[in-house]
Parts: sequence; C-alpha cells; structure tokens
Amino acid sequence: MSATSTPIQTGRTEEIRLEVRTVAGNPLTGATGVRVRIQRASDGEFLDFDDATFKAAGWVTVDAALTEVNVSLLPGIYEVPGGFDSAAVTNLTIDDTYIVFPSNSGAPDTANAVLPSPGEFKVGWHADAIGLEAYVSATIGSAVPDTLQLMAWLVRNASPVTTGLVGASVSIQDATGTLVVGPGAMTGPTAAGVFRRSVPGTTLAVATNYIAILTITDANGAHTSYTAIPTVG
Repeated sequence: MSATSTPIQTGRTEEIRLEVRTVAGNPLTGATGVRVRIQRASDGEFLDFDDATFKAAGWVTVDAALTEVNVSLLPGIYEVPGGFDSAAVTNLTIDDTYIVFPSNSGAPDTANAVLPSPGEFKVGWHADAIGLEAYVSATIGSAVPDTLQLMAWLVRNASPVTTGLVGASVSIQDATGTLVVGPGAMTGPTAAGVFRRSVPGTTLAVATNYIAILTITDANGAHTSYTAIPTVG
C-alpha cells in the first residue's frame, strides 16, 4: 500500500503493509497496538472486518490489528493478515477508491510509534477489458464491402466472463464522429460468453476507417470500449 492510488483487479486481494518507526527514526518492533481502518471514498462508509461489510454505523471490528511480518528480516513492517480480499466483501463497489488509515490503539508498546500517512487503492480500475473481433473484406473494385461480422466478449482477471452477462450493444461511427450504424443489440451470449452481430456491407464504404463503440453489461455494470475497424477495397 502506498500514498498514491494503486489499482487492483476486481476479486483480487490487496496486500496492506505499513512501516512503523520510533520518534528516533528506528524500526519499531514487537508492537501489538498498530491498527488500520478502511474507508470507501464514494459514500464514506468504513469496513467492518468482522463480516467484511462496509457500514455507516454498527461496526463490530472497524479497526484491524496488524501483525509484524518478520522481526529479523523486516523489522518495523506490519501487515493486515490476509490483506483486503475484495472477493470477500459483501457490498463491494466497483471502480471506487478505498482509503487506509493507520491508527494507534494506545497500547504501551506503540506509545512512541510514528505511523505512515494514509494510503489508498482502487478496485476495478484497469480490471475489465472488452475483446472485439471484426471480420470485413471487399473485392477490389467493388462498390461496397462484404458483410461486417462482429464478435465481442468481456475479459476479467485474464479470463473470459461467461456468467452474469446481461447483454451487449454496438454502434459504428466514421472518422468525423457521424453515427453510421446503431446502436443495436448484439445476439448472445454463447456458452463461451461471446456476443455477435452482422452489419450489412451496404452501410459501409471501402477503404475507410470506422470506430466501433461496444458496451457489454454484466453483474458489475456496463463496460464500454472503442475499437478501430478499417475496411479495404
């Protein structure tokens, strides 16, 4: 964890480690009173570590106790056991910022502790990707290209998403931003999570660059991607 925003993928675990020193600047070892609490930026709620739920009130354990990683090899380094497991949180908000606040429980062994500044991480940033394959060709000298075949799928954590898919739509613009096709729904998904749509070649020109605007919606919300589609002629 650092003072800058660290993006993590949805469903992954963020390791939370702090460096704790004495007022003299030496590593503080053997401390039992180092704590952290985690706040969600969008609504200000804090994580209850007891049931992995963000709440506005009624926490059982709002401050997590940290343990020292290795007093010999990493003196003064403390961590939240198990880290922040985004898959275990019952009401996780995707594409949100989470702020980690170090604190001191007041235990005697942390009386001289110098704690680091709050840090933050983001869940969902750069986590989701949309794949788009476009198949288009034209006979040289023909007036219009052949039918444009579009296939699209959603990838998360480097694996295709096959469950929780709600639907997909695509529109096509030319280089000036003029809408040429759509927006229109794509058929599917297949068991492999693939959506399809065919676009008649009569709507497109040969040797022209187009932009496909693709949106796939799943249980985590809508995800939009922009892909260049050049035709040949």
